[in-house]
Amino acid sequence: MRSSIKEDLEKISKGALDIGNQAVVSEFANFIRPTSEQVRAAAMSLVNEAKALKVKNGSVLEQMNSLNYDSEYDVLNFSKKFIRSQREYLDIMEKVYDFQNVINEFLGQKVLMTYVAISPTTGKVNLYGFEADISHIRPEEAARSKSKNDDPNIVGRYSQQGVIKRNSVELINTKYAENGKKTLDDTFQETWQRFRISRAKHKMGGAAYILWKEGNNWDGRWISGAGPLGEAYVAFFINEYVFPKQIEKAVKTYITDEKVGVAAVDNASGLLKGDVEKGVLQLGVKAKGAQALGYTEIIKYAEELLKETNVETYLQSLKEKLDKGTPNAVKELTEFQWNEIEGPNGLLTTLENRINKIGNQFGDSIVIYKE
Repeated sequence: MRSSIKEDLEKISKGALDIGNQAVVSEFANFIRPTSEQVRAAAMSLVNEAKALKVKNGSVLEQMNSLNYDSEYDVLNFSKKFIRSQREYLDIMEKVYDFQNVINEFLGQKVLMTYVAISPTTGKVNLYGFEADISHIRPEEAARSKSKNDDPNIVGRYSQQGVIKRNSVELINTKYAENGKKTLDDTFQETWQRFRISRAKHKMGGAAYILWKEGNNWDGRWISGAGPLGEAYVAFFINEYVFPKQIEKAVKTYITDEKVGVAAVDNASGLLKGDVEKGVLQLGVKAKGAQALGYTEIIKYAEELLKETNVETYLQSLKEKLDKGTPNAVKELTEFQWNEIEGPNGLLTTLENRINKIGNQFGDSIVIYKE
């Protein structure tokens, strides 16, 4: 039997998991890998659950063969027909997580989910590690049209209380705490405040403009939402990054660094590769309101695996395919957006006033930009 992350956490941590301790991280590599037969059994269990739903909710499973997975509209419509209730959603997701955990362990890696708990007012961050399973997600109806005949779309979302109260441990890094973590926290908190100011000034759903000053000029980027900010925080945290002392340079680094910054966040599947990697650990990063894995494609992968003679060859090939995500969390600002930002009630004036007001209030490790 495979060992769960929950069991591993109970063995090697006492209330907190020290990700900066190499001995602790290496402990996760001490597990017995599942056999190809166990992988096939998990795939069969998922496919059988899908077939049961097919019988119950009509012959929609065949539509997967011709489904355009690049079309969010097509995938959403399939999901509405395939899953009709929250109970059905949890049943299929339980099999999805079992399949995900087994195939990762077969390839010698462990899935560790990470929740980024952000204070909405101060930007203070706490990190939590937990098992990839259904106990941490809340199913709900979403994306339903005004039509009374429209089928509900059931999705799973992560809630902060749901994560913290259910078999999670705090994620810490004692090595980094002694040598640089304050620069990350100060940088994130200032970036978070600029994110909040932008969302208040310019209504773009969850998206925002993040700006920083270079000399007498301003530069910046559009970012897709709070989620990528959280992912980047974990990446900087895991890589023990020490930010430059000038806050404007630090904010720019946080957004534009192509290895661990927001610009590195992509839309690759989280099935076989986490948002951040540490040893054998593949860390999936979630924040408040984030959605769980999509099940539609994963059912297809389970069906494909059952047709293959060599499980390892198929999974290695699938991993290479899924690794090729496209960064989409950050975009250059357009002329139209700059005109909006520089307008009389735009973001730029507010940030100029903020810099003048704050002055040098960032402590010894990091200081506000000064001319």
